[in-house]
Amino acid sequence: PGIYLNGCSVFNANGLLQRTVLDATVVGPVLSFAATTDGVTAAAYAGDEALVDVSDALVDDLAAVGDSPVRRVDDLAATCGTLAVSKILLLTSLDGQAQATMRDELAPLVKGQAGVTQALPWAIEVVPLGADKATAAALLLQEWGLEPEAAMAIGDGENDVPLLKLCGLSVAMANGAAAAKAAAAHETGSNDDYG
Repeated sequence: PGIYLNGCSVFNANGLLQRTVLDATVVGPVLSFAATTDGVTAAAYAGDEALVDVSDALVDDLAAVGDSPVRRVDDLAATCGTLAVSKILLLTSLDGQAQATMRDELAPLVKGQAGVTQALPWAIEVVPLGADKATAAALLLQEWGLEPEAAMAIGDGENDVPLLKLCGLSVAMANGAAAAKAAAAHETGSNDDYG
């Protein structure tokens, strides 16, 4: 069992339990935004792959994370026009202020149809509304007959906040985002300190 792609894919012991995808009307505008914004590379998650149409250092960083195989396609927007896309990452080397501005610019493009979050400091995520780790965990907990109070969550990113708030025991990594640390009841050491 597991929760993947920020809660867009939920697996139980028998396989895929639920997959949530972006509304098709969001995918094109977000990919167009990425293509016209300097310092941004888009990666679209469809099925179990992360699709890109460029090769650069940001794509190399994404591949190193190893959460999904990265596959290069000729034209990302055209390819995604024929697929169910779970989420889009906007990979960037821009600083925090530029990322905040970018998130503000994304808001009207996704309003009412998708959410914007961040797990990695160099990747802004566009995900379907209602798809998050807490919703996915609640689905699994219900299937197992457990209450959220019986669960423990460990997180380090902004995207972990709903899950940290859901579970009875919540722990943030010392190297985590401020939002994760604020949402958690406890804090452990950093990744480097075997937290």
